[in-house]
Amino acid sequence: MGATRPPAYPVQLITIGIMMPQTRDKQLKNLTSMGTGKFFNRFTLMLIVFIILAVASVIKGVATGEFGYFMLAAIISFVVFCGWQTAPHIHNAVKGVTEGTRIHGEISISITECSDASDTYYVTVISGCSRSWRFEFIPSGWRPVEENNEAELVFISGVEWPVLILTSKGIMHPRFTPSVADGVRPGIKNDAECEVPACGLSGPTTRPLSPIACVFGILFFAVGCYGAVSSWDVYRLDSSIEKSGQRAEGHITRKSLLYAADGDSDYNVEYWFDLPSGERVEAIRGVHKKLWKTMRKGKSIVVLYSAENPNRNFPLGAGFTSVGFTVFMSAFFTLFAASGALLIVAFFRAKGREGVSGQYI
Repeated sequence: MGATRPPAYPVQLITIGIMMPQTRDKQLKNLTSMGTGKFFNRFTLMLIVFIILAVASVIKGVATGEFGYFMLAAIISFVVFCGWQTAPHIHNAVKGVTEGTRIHGEISISITECSDASDTYYVTVISGCSRSWRFEFIPSGWRPVEENNEAELVFISGVEWPVLILTSKGIMHPRFTPSVADGVRPGIKNDAECEVPACGLSGPTTRPLSPIACVFGILFFAVGCYGAVSSWDVYRLDSSIEKSGQRAEGHITRKSLLYAADGDSDYNVEYWFDLPSGERVEAIRGVHKKLWKTMRKGKSIVVLYSAENPNRNFPLGAGFTSVGFTVFMSAFFTLFAASGALLIVAFFRAKGREGVSGQYI
């Protein structure tokens, strides 16, 4: 399988799936329609719903001891983060259509091919301003090829890089924050030679953060902290069950094998067991391949469970979550919490800084 890549922006993903050729004017029309306030309000609501789902997955993971819920929370959180990172660049590109300053330049398009057929597209500004910017973009309504091309670079006040690039075949805007291309010498030596001062800049080169950024920061921080702590709680409790947990006779009701696109597989077994009180507990658990092959429907197994929370259980020999995986999940959620903390700090710093230009997103 190819390298893991962030998910595409939802609306663009649909467009890519269709990949119908469109004129540049049609592409610009589609772009501007994405910049409406109603669209961004819905998009923000969708991200908040995803965050709630991530929190619910973490809570479910703590309650059941299944790390699959933590993985689901991690994936949802990653989607939210990527979506939130992409939205400002769409906003800037839409603003560039109506308010931007256009500068003639030259660009180079490169394509990184992936085995899963989801190629990655990059554009590098060769000439047109003092810096050579490089960023990933998602083509919408056209299929780029690797080539050098003349283009119009669109700049707006408060943003250092081109927020939109126009060619005769299609349009491009950053998917994430652009970087300065290494080893590329721009065609213009200094900002004084650009058609507008500092490539269209007037004010700071960073966009102000809106209150929604602070909200996301708080949510990211909360989910990250809860996930990091819960990862070790699950490991500690599973270890305790393995060593001194209650035992019961379980009965297998079903086996299932789930194949993944990357060639990996999940070996699951469904079973039930009775508590001393007579209450029946039903569960599904992933086990390793060797143990799964020895199990049969209707066969009895030994189930280990927590006396305080019988829903935390697993078959004897299935093992519990490894230290390595626990460290990985804890580190992931710690980084997620750190990103939330950085957003909160950046918001309050920007709020206290005078002379900030631009618009909130």
